[in-house]
Amino acid sequence: MLKENTCIRNNEKYIGKWKHEKSTDFKSNINRDEVNDLLSHILEIHDDISKVDQNSVNEIVTNVTKILLDSAEKTFGVVTKDCRNSKEEYNNKEWFNHDCKNSRRDYRKSLRLYKHYGSNIFKVRLRNSEKMYKKTMDDSVRLYNHDLKKKMKELRMKKPRDFWKIFNKFKRPVNNDIDIKQFYDFFKEMNKDTLNRENIELDNNFDEYKLWVICSRFRRDIDEIYIHFG
Repeated sequence: MLKENTCIRNNEKYIGKWKHEKSTDFKSNINRDEVNDLLSHILEIHDDISKVDQNSVNEIVTNVTKILLDSAEKTFGVVTKDCRNSKEEYNNKEWFNHDCKNSRRDYRKSLRLYKHYGSNIFKVRLRNSEKMYKKTMDDSVRLYNHDLKKKMKELRMKKPRDFWKIFNKFKRPVNNDIDIKQFYDFFKEMNKDTLNRENIELDNNFDEYKLWVICSRFRRDIDEIYIHFG
């Protein structure tokens, strides 16, 4: 099985690109025993539709994908890409944790496979990994916001200097380290009587680049909050 894509040793590994002249070899390298086992399983649940749910469908898609990837690796080999100079887009996003990185990696891998092979199998895999990536980021942002609000409330009462030190970080016009929306949500909840604004929800379809765009729209609100506490 192709090793997961990592930069632990300053490289990333990918399956080689599709080559039409090797299509016969690709078919020959498909594991027939695994195909037969999978087919038997599909026929079994087909006879009893009550056993079919989203998890069973996802399992079948995963198994089909594995069979095709194993054949592709044997046929087209593995390509190693140097990633020592690759830029981490989220090096200044504290909420972007290890789970987010893993989900992003799986999503990008699924996207790359779909672009190479274009079959419905990889399309389903891409759709599932995209949903998981978005859910993981949603959960991470929600958890980070919760912890940040709790921390800031404690600092405001016990260590006001540290409170303002953190708060003032996001006031820098360039290279903000603190997410604007996080501060907006925090102060909106802490000062509900002072700030009379509608609840703001992130679109479930946001991606890694849209998040900052969404947050930047609240810059005006943050300025008002800053004036209130200044």
